[in-house]
Amino acid sequence: MLELVTWCLRGSPRDLLPETHWLREVDLDVDIAGQVVGIRLDLTDGEITQRSS
Repeated sequence: MLELVTWCLRGSPRDLLPETHWLREVDLDVDIAGQVVGIRLDLTDGEITQRSS
């Protein structure tokens, strides 16, 4: 779970297992100093195809 959060924040995966190729979307909502920020990643075969925030 922490690696997925790191992926959203860094924009690239670090130590994800190869078995995560089935992921198609990662969504992260965080509250930073009272401001809600949403990060969305669309994935294909473990690669980011679209990023939005």
